[in-house]
Amino acid sequence: MKAAFGKVWKLEQNGGSIIGGTFKAIQEKSSSPKAPRDPRLPKPKGQTVGSFRRGLATLPHAISSSLGNKVKLSWKLMTITTLDNGGYSLTYETPRGRVYLQCRSVVMTVPSYVASTILHPLSVCSLYISS
Repeated sequence: MKAAFGKVWKLEQNGGSIIGGTFKAIQEKSSSPKAPRDPRLPKPKGQTVGSFRRGLATLPHAISSSLGNKVKLSWKLMTITTLDNGGYSLTYETPRGRVYLQCRSVVMTVPSYVASTILHPLSVCSLYISS
């Protein structure tokens, strides 16, 4: 029990039972003073919700304006394959047809269900499943 449930075992040892140990731990925690906050840290504002005056699209629009024609719109990443040099080959569907790019690294900011579809062929598990 100790190896599998160390915290539960400790509660039972300290309080005679799990519930007794829980009550004892709560009492000890409430009786010991809270450590003072580091004065160098900024004061938390509490729960705040941030937004932009012109909506959440403000940030991506600002990034796009800053990067100019480096931002590619309507490009859909179809596949990623690894290269012998450690880099990656990317296949995109674009309004002008398929485009193939090679790069050293890839950053993805898509929902996990989209990323899993694209990245599954790169996973170790897929090597065993497909063969």
